[in-house]
Amino acid sequence: MNKCRDCQQTNCEDCPDFLSRGPLSQKPLRPVYITLEGQDGREYPAQVLILNTVELGLETNAPLWQNYRAKLLEDLTMELAPVPMRGRDNKHVFDILSVQRGEQVGEHLNRDLIRDLTAHLPPSVQELARAVLAGLLETFPLRRRHGILVCLSEALTNVVKHAQNGKWAALQVPSGLRLAVEDTGPGIKLAELPKATLMQHYSTKKSLGSGFTLMLYYSDRIYLATGQGGTSLILEFTEGTREGKLVC
Repeated sequence: MNKCRDCQQTNCEDCPDFLSRGPLSQKPLRPVYITLEGQDGREYPAQVLILNTVELGLETNAPLWQNYRAKLLEDLTMELAPVPMRGRDNKHVFDILSVQRGEQVGEHLNRDLIRDLTAHLPPSVQELARAVLAGLLETFPLRRRHGILVCLSEALTNVVKHAQNGKWAALQVPSGLRLAVEDTGPGIKLAELPKATLMQHYSTKKSLGSGFTLMLYYSDRIYLATGQGGTSLILEFTEGTREGKLVC
């Protein structure tokens, strides 16, 4: 279950099990140092080894039992949650829980996520899908938009990693928004279901993966059905919006 604990590789940033790879993951061209401010009020130095739109790979001696705030630029602040089971020694992954630029969420990260989520679509409909998805998010407060996109990104990442084939839809309902993700994978065994859904960062080939912790954090309600024919996941985000209709 914990591959990193027994791994002998020293360059965690080069390992695909350390941080999710994708077109938006990258290593800094030069050393990037940040300071982690813990909930206990203490500060811990850290170096950014690799990053994507939802995770940071850091080298730091900060303890892994609490969340942190990190200031990357003069007006850019992130809230981070450590992932103890990914990484070893002083190199670990930190989930990005929120991003703020001044008083607002970093919209550039949201645009990057939307672009990544729609990259598989035919070029003729990509821009339309991106515009629709961005417009749908406008009904939510700025602080929630990044979290919704992170949930969809994590759910689709699990489809690619564990099932290969699947589909997703966004449904606008009176109470807010529903995201539905289905795959045709092997499903989750009943014996593994509690760990796969409730144990923080538990991940096996047939589980929902570590991203389920983020889905629990951001969404208001989760529906899950799984079996030999695949897994269906519905995420609900409650905000007053327009009448129900399929938008993506």
